[in-house]
Amino acid sequence: MLQALFINWQSSDKTITTGTLFDLPDLAKFDLLFFDPLNFALSNNLRENDTELWMAEYISLTEPEFITFLSRIRQAADNIRNFLDNGGIWILRSNVPNSHIKIHKKSKVGTKRYTESVISTFFWLEEFLGSYSFQYGSDFALRFKGLRNHLFKVFGDAPIESVEAPVIAPNENIQVIAESARFPFQPIIYRINRQPRPGEIYTIPKFLVKDEAQCLIRSFGAILDESQNGPNQPVWLETYENKLHTVNPYSRELTQTEKDICLLELQRLELFRKRERILEYAGLLYATDDELKQLVRRAFRLLGFELPDPPEHVSQAGLDLYLRDTTSHPIAGMIATTENKPIEYAVYKKLIDKVDQLDKGEKPSPLLVVNGPLGKPPTKRTAIFEKKIIEVNWTKQIGLITTVQLYEIVCLILEHAFS
Repeated sequence: MLQALFINWQSSDKTITTGTLFDLPDLAKFDLLFFDPLNFALSNNLRENDTELWMAEYISLTEPEFITFLSRIRQAADNIRNFLDNGGIWILRSNVPNSHIKIHKKSKVGTKRYTESVISTFFWLEEFLGSYSFQYGSDFALRFKGLRNHLFKVFGDAPIESVEAPVIAPNENIQVIAESARFPFQPIIYRINRQPRPGEIYTIPKFLVKDEAQCLIRSFGAILDESQNGPNQPVWLETYENKLHTVNPYSRELTQTEKDICLLELQRLELFRKRERILEYAGLLYATDDELKQLVRRAFRLLGFELPDPPEHVSQAGLDLYLRDTTSHPIAGMIATTENKPIEYAVYKKLIDKVDQLDKGEKPSPLLVVNGPLGKPPTKRTAIFEKKIIEVNWTKQIGLITTVQLYEIVCLILEHAFS
């Protein structure tokens, strides 16, 4: 009898067998494995936003907490790998959220400082799916590639929940079963063949039908049966179709078109990756407080500046930024925001006073980084600094830069790196 396990799956069906990723039963007795990534993240406090899955969300873990998480993930991945190696089918709900974990580690320098690294919550899926990025859509219908597909036979033209799904980089082992019904026809249901190893992986949306879980078991049960026993059709039919394919001009044209689509999809994925890389810095245009400080430091690091731990007397001065340029000259700065008016002279004067009070070691050059006025779009932020700041700075020669300028420089550097 067919056995299916639903892991972290939301369903009102009380007849299905359920489990959690961190507490898997013996998978050897199951034929089908269903997994809901979003519900896993929500139920383990790894994410809060359950609608805008494209939105990057971060949770913080200490190093010991992350080591525990990593150990549990590795154990689950090992169990799933063994399940697939025994010929099982693993079905993932295509709702992988754009979630990340910040790991706080004690710095090797000093006893009270911490460093931070970031990793995707679902980094381990790349072992099974290969490289993937995120697509965002609002389609509610599918277009199946083949009408003889068992998913089409069971679900037909059933509506689906609005799709936000990963885009998997195509290769010879990946087949698109269904795509969005509207142009540009984004892939939704993938079949990943693990050849030469056994087992298959599918990604599916949420079908808005009654008894969805039972329908899934029925359709994937038929898929499993076909993979083990061969298709339920005469043997001569496949040979006949292959012969037709060699002489049918439309088949040849279709084959070339599929190759062209694959190439365009690779190009689209590459453009998408570049866009996402640049958008990682978009917070420079609107962020405030700690988020802005982290982005500014990250941007200056990309520009080639070093960001060492500041000397104790600089830390005590309450400055936001400590850099060293290519000549190793120190730079100390403040990061300020303003809502609807130019930055005030008092902020400028505060920076000067703080730097002037640094009486130990090499005195750093002052730098004021300003984000704002936040009430205006970046293209309309003209009067950033009070007139008095501009007048005084002719003699003071303090570094002034806006986060819009910093973002534009980041974009130029990344565009050059991409080319």
